[in-house]
Amino acid sequence: MKLRPIADFKADFPDDQEDDGEEIVVYGGRGVAEYVAAALQSLDYDVAGPEHAPPYGWRLAAWKGPGRVMIQVSDLGEEYVLGTYERTPFLTRLFNRRASIHAELATKLHAELVRDGRFHNIQWWDRYDGHGTSAIQPVSD
Repeated sequence: MKLRPIADFKADFPDDQEDDGEEIVVYGGRGVAEYVAAALQSLDYDVAGPEHAPPYGWRLAAWKGPGRVMIQVSDLGEEYVLGTYERTPFLTRLFNRRASIHAELATKLHAELVRDGRFHNIQWWDRYDGHGTSAIQPVSD
């Protein structure tokens, strides 16, 4: 199984970045982050956030049982980047292989993004540094 934990996409959400005329006060992406939080809650994940996390955008955490995933949403202007990061403690994953919810969460979140007509051109990446490979699904065999 190959997990691609980073997505980029276009989304039809209002520009919610705030600035004071000289610098950014509140980074954009809050609407997308709130959508992600609500979608995960509807899928029976416990969710904390989103919280403003300058200069990257918005951060939230999702968990189910011992499994934990941190999610970062960044508004890059023309597109959004959503990163999912395993935060289940290593020893928990070592002794309980079913503790990791990362692949399941990414797969279910992808289905929610596709189902909502505001998200377009979703690509999932194994790395986001110009050297990664992408796919239209976060998990593949």
